[in-house]
Parts: sequence; structure tokens; C-alpha cells
Amino acid sequence: MKIFLNEIKIYSRTAEASIRFYGITKDPETHKENLRNYLNNNFNNISLYNKLGFFKMIVSNFSSLHELDIVHKDFHPENILSPNFKKNSYLRISD
Repeated sequence: MKIFLNEIKIYSRTAEASIRFYGITKDPETHKENLRNYLNNNFNNISLYNKLGFFKMIVSNFSSLHELDIVHKDFHPENILSPNFKKNSYLRISD
């Protein structure tokens, strides 16, 4: 129960910083795709500019988390979600 309460506390802190932090790999309402699947299926069709854009958004999200003294302890590409990678829209951190 203590672990669950700590996670709720962290989620509330990220909301104050305008960072959405999902606890699941795929949002059931918006059906966000994860970065691992997108890269596996489209890597050769993604421009270097867009790949660097993904990286910049990920770094920005983690910078915001670290400013709140939050450390993600299980980061991997399946924890990066987006409603539309093709349009280089926003990325969200999950888990």
C-alpha cells in the first residue's frame, strides 16, 4: 500500500508541472502507440530531423521530472507514448 501511495504522490507532482505520466503502456482511451513499436515498424521511413525531435521531447520531459526530484526507475522505449508519432506530436512518459 505504501508503494501505491508513493506513486499517487508522484503523479500529483507531475500534474502540477503539466507532465502527463501514464501508468500503463497503452492508453485505452486514446490508443497511444509506444515508441518501441513505432521505431520497429517505421525506422527507415523516419527522417533524422524527426528522430532528433523525439529525442529532444524525451530529454525535455525527463528534465522536467528531475526538476521535481523524480527519477524514473524503469525507463525503456515502451514507456514513451504518443497519439501520433508520424505528425511528431507530443510524447508522454508512462510507467
